Amino acid sequence: MLSPGACADEVIAWARSAAIDEIVTGYIPVGPTRDWLDGLRVSLNRAGISVTTLRRSWDDVLWPHASKGFFAFKDKLPSALRTLGIG
Repeated sequence: MLSPGACADEVIAWARSAAIDEIVTGYIPVGPTRDWLDGLRVSLNRAGISVTTLRRSWDDVLWPHASKGFFAFKDKLPSALRTLGIG
């Protein structure tokens, strides 16, 4: 198991021990996890481990509304959920 903020060598060793050649992650728009993954990506690619990011439909629908805090976002949720066919 990896610790949060694991360095590239640790991630590469973990992936190799599990015979992993591709890491798939959900879309990470901003923040420390995005910075960490961006920092790893080059080292992983050099080691033959690709990183694939999946941008889900709810990322496209909800992310534009996440700019002014929770309560402004909360007010947009019913409409966004209807757009996704959920609400």
